[in-house]
Amino acid sequence: MSDPTKGVKAKVVMERFYFDEDMSGVTVSWKFTGVHTTKCPAPYNAYNPTGQKLTLYGMSYHQFNMNGQLLKKMTVFDNQHVVEVLGGKKTARW
Repeated sequence: MSDPTKGVKAKVVMERFYFDEDMSGVTVSWKFTGVHTTKCPAPYNAYNPTGQKLTLYGMSYHQFNMNGQLLKKMTVFDNQHVVEVLGGKKTARW
């Protein structure tokens, strides 16, 4: 059997889930780890791949209606940390 993670250079781990009292929304804390091997999408596309490791922590909130359709989505992370690591000014915490 082949290893499904072979060649994978990034992963996201969902660390904690917090549900609204009425169960209409959920807040998720997450951790992204990866290696900067290809051009990133905008607004980070100004940075050439460095091979640097990157660890990023963040939180996302999703709220749904009674039919399960997404009403609201918000994601928060340290943008300055990403810019400094991709720009080679900072070493990633890994």
